[in-house]
Amino acid sequence: MALTEQQVGGVRHRLFSIGIPSSLSLPFTVEISKWVQHSGIEWTIKRLKDLKVDLFRRRANLAPISWIRKNSRNDVGGVVGALYRYSDKGPKQFFRAVQSFQAYTYFTFDTLSESQKLKFLNAINAPEVEIPLDIISIVRKSAKNVVGMQKIDRNDPVRGR
Repeated sequence: MALTEQQVGGVRHRLFSIGIPSSLSLPFTVEISKWVQHSGIEWTIKRLKDLKVDLFRRRANLAPISWIRKNSRNDVGGVVGALYRYSDKGPKQFFRAVQSFQAYTYFTFDTLSESQKLKFLNAINAPEVEIPLDIISIVRKSAKNVVGMQKIDRNDPVRGR
């Protein structure tokens, strides 16, 4: 399955709108297209998420948790490496690079994928979590301080649902 021209354009537009230079956005879009064509959308989404985590790990001077191709200087190679090096230029570039790896949010499925189904079922069948009363008290107090005691008019069609 390959990306449609509209999807490729959408990903490129997303990268352009967050400020990724075209010298990086074009090759990155081509790379994402290749991943989708050869490994599928679900694999590509997982890969982009893993690369985003590894970007944060790189920032914290930790080893990557996923396989990443290295170049002759033992640095991350290819367009992913170029995005990683772009992120080193400053905080604005770092957050732009993070956003570029979140291009997976552009993909949608017509039907529920098997991994989505499994994730949903595991979430609703998860064991109940005990929250200590002191934590509940702190959250209540904090919410009261932030929101205050607001009166809700039950007859108001907007707020009284």
